Amino acid sequence: MFPPKVLSTAFWENLVYPEISEAEITLPPIILLCLSVDNSGDNTWPQLHQLIESHFPQWQKVRVFNNFVYLFATPPKEDPQTRAHALLEAASALGIHLTVSAEEATGNLSAWQTAAQQTMAAVRNKIVHGTGRIYRFSDLGPKQDPTMLLSPREEELLLAIKTGRVEAARIAACKSSQDLFAANLYVLSHLRTRLRELAVLMTRSAVEAGLSDKVAFRELNALFLALDREHDYPKLEELYLEAAVRLAQLVLETNYKPSAIVQETKALLEKSFHQDLTLEGVAEELAVSQSHLSRSFRKEMSYTFTEYLNKLRLEEAARLLLDQSLSVTEVCFQVGFQSLPHFQRLFRDFYGQSPTSYRKGKL
Repeated sequence: MFPPKVLSTAFWENLVYPEISEAEITLPPIILLCLSVDNSGDNTWPQLHQLIESHFPQWQKVRVFNNFVYLFATPPKEDPQTRAHALLEAASALGIHLTVSAEEATGNLSAWQTAAQQTMAAVRNKIVHGTGRIYRFSDLGPKQDPTMLLSPREEELLLAIKTGRVEAARIAACKSSQDLFAANLYVLSHLRTRLRELAVLMTRSAVEAGLSDKVAFRELNALFLALDREHDYPKLEELYLEAAVRLAQLVLETNYKPSAIVQETKALLEKSFHQDLTLEGVAEELAVSQSHLSRSFRKEMSYTFTEYLNKLRLEEAARLLLDQSLSVTEVCFQVGFQSLPHFQRLFRDFYGQSPTSYRKGKL
């Protein structure tokens, strides 16, 4: 029923991001589903293959761009979204987190291409409204044209990078990403263009603050290569956030050399953050006044003592959450927190999601 070429990965990837003109072929009307695999492990794809065979036995499937699957069939009598909901539930029970979009296409190549592009755009709603749901292209809302103007939050980000304020850069990047990604759900090329523009501006801010041209070019080139390889919106957002924090940190290291007492404090925290550390206790151990240590640390590190200690613990917690043998509670106490609710609140503030959601998104 379907021409052999439509069963290939190259055919569908070229429909979504055309690089060559496809010759016109005879095609039937179809129902098209796009599955975005939001986590991936060693057993994810064999298990997902079995689930698809079980829930969509008569449908064709093609894996594209590593983390997506297109399912298509001639229009069935029953509602395919019912099956899709069942697939989502069955996959979730196995620890596989999916986001799905659905469209219909009439029997011609142009209609297939439109459906392929619209379903790919629709699953990007997960960056705004969450994973584990079924979306349609109409859910995206009114289309916004890309703009060259900087938003106030993006201006805050550039200033934070230029002044080497790492935590301020992270917060500004998180806030600006909400608008940036919500406004560019339609067309991946628009988002990539905007991300490249911001990458250049962020790097320029770092250079103006004293970062060497060589280091700046290395960072910018690495970011451009990573952006060009990635198709998944959450991972693109992660690249953006990491670049903002990285550049601010490089500016801080370039311009602000910590004093001996701050270096000793920093080394002690990085070695023993999982222990019950306090500003008073560290100051006593280093034989300095608590107020002097507090002022010096904040001035030179752009973090308070407690903020830096929490940052180390939260980064280690994020790493440990990838180990499914550890519960969230075990991770909490293992990294040095004494209260699970306190840990969960700080983690959400730092990463923008709960520890459980973070684990689900990474595994």
